[in-house]
Amino acid sequence: MFDLRRAVTALKKAGFDDEQAVALVSTIGDAMSGDLATKADIVESRAETKSDMAEMRAEFKSEIASKIADLRADLYRQLWLMGLTIVTLNVSLTVALIKLIP
Repeated sequence: MFDLRRAVTALKKAGFDDEQAVALVSTIGDAMSGDLATKADIVESRAETKSDMAEMRAEFKSEIASKIADLRADLYRQLWLMGLTIVTLNVSLTVALIKLIP
């Protein structure tokens, strides 16, 4: 906590006159009562940021895992279709060759 009287006294001992000391301390007091961040504010903000980042990281990992699962499913479906096409072509070629044999 900023002690206004103590600050005025210290400034007067340093050579400031009464009016100068009061004006300076008043200005500093006004600035300190504004939106200045304290150490506690910074620590709290940092903790919130870390928590938010951990949450976003978890969501990102989950989304990536879901996308990978979708891609795998699509890949397996495409491979099955390709395999089925190959088998069908082999059967068709075999039937065509059998028909050609006298």
